[in-house]
Amino acid sequence: MNVTQLSLGDLAGNFLLRRQNAALKQSLTRLTNEVTTGRAQDSVSHLAGRLSTLSALERDLDLIGAHRLAVSEAGVQATSMQAALGQVHDSVAGLAETVGMASLVPGSAGRDSVTVVARQTLGTMLSSLNTQVAGRSLFAGTDIAAQPLQDADTLQEALRASLAGLTTAEDIMSAADAFFDTEGGVFDTDIYQGADTNLAPFVLGGGQTVRLDIRADDPVLKSAIKTAAVTSLIEDMAPNLASNEVENLFTAVTGRAVEDQDRLTQLRGELGFAEQRIDIRHVELASMQSNTEQARNDLLSVDMYQSATELESVQQQLETLYTLTARSARLSLVNFLS
Repeated sequence: MNVTQLSLGDLAGNFLLRRQNAALKQSLTRLTNEVTTGRAQDSVSHLAGRLSTLSALERDLDLIGAHRLAVSEAGVQATSMQAALGQVHDSVAGLAETVGMASLVPGSAGRDSVTVVARQTLGTMLSSLNTQVAGRSLFAGTDIAAQPLQDADTLQEALRASLAGLTTAEDIMSAADAFFDTEGGVFDTDIYQGADTNLAPFVLGGGQTVRLDIRADDPVLKSAIKTAAVTSLIEDMAPNLASNEVENLFTAVTGRAVEDQDRLTQLRGELGFAEQRIDIRHVELASMQSNTEQARNDLLSVDMYQSATELESVQQQLETLYTLTARSARLSLVNFLS
C-alpha cells in the first residue's frame, strides 16, 4: 500500500517537473529570440490583442513588395531595350562613316567594302531588335513569344525583288520607301512578325506608370533598317546604274544614315527618360519599405533590459529545476530499492 502511494506521488511529481521544464524552455526560447532581435515573438500578447495597426503595416509592406517587383521588371526591360538600341545606333554610326569614306574612293573597291559593312550592320541591327530577355521579346509588342523580324537574307531577297530593274537613285529610294513605309506593305506583312499592339504600361505604384512600348516596326527603326538594307544592295544594283546614279545613291544613303543617327539618339533619349523614372521610383519604394519596416519594428520592439533580466531569471529557474529533478530521481530510486 505504501509502495503504491509513493509511486503515484513520484508520477505526479515527475509530471509537474516536466510541465515546469517545458514552460521554462518555451520562455527561454522566446526571451532569447527577443534579446537577439529586439522584437516581441508573441505579437498578440505584446500588443494586447490590438493588431489593427500591425495588420495595416503588414499590408503596406506586401503592397510595396509587389510594386518593387514590378519596378524591377520594368527596369530589366528598359535596360535591355536601351542596350539593344545602343547596338543599333552604333551600327548605323559605323555604316554612315564607312559610306562617307567609300564615296571618296573611285571605282568598285569602295562599293565592295560598303556592301560588306552594310550587310554586317543589317545583321547586327536585326539581331539586336530580336533580343529576348527571360524568354520575352523586347520589340514584338504584345506578342512577346514572337521573333519580331525576319533574318537579313530574307529581308535582302524581298527588297532586291522590289528594286529589280530600277535605274535611278531616286526611283530606288522611292521603291525602298514604299517597301518599308507603306501601311500593310511588304515590310509590315512579310518582314515584321510581331504584334501590331503595344505592351501595356508597367505599373509602378502610387498611380505611376511607364510605357516601354517601342516595337521593331517603329518608324525610326524601320528607317535605320531601310538605310542599311539599301546600302547592302548597292553593289548588286551598280551594273544597271550609270556612274552618276551610283554616286547619287551613295549620297542618298549617307544623308539618311546621318538622319537615322539623330532620330535614334532621340528615341534612346525618350527611353532614357523612362529609365530615369523607373530608377527614381525604385529609390522611393526602397525608402518607403525601410520606413514601414522601421514602424513595424518600433511597434513590436521590446524593452531589452527587461527581456535580458527575465532571461537571466528563467535560466536560474531552469538550473534550479534541473537540480530538483536530479534529486527527485535519486530519492525515487532509493524509495524503489527500499
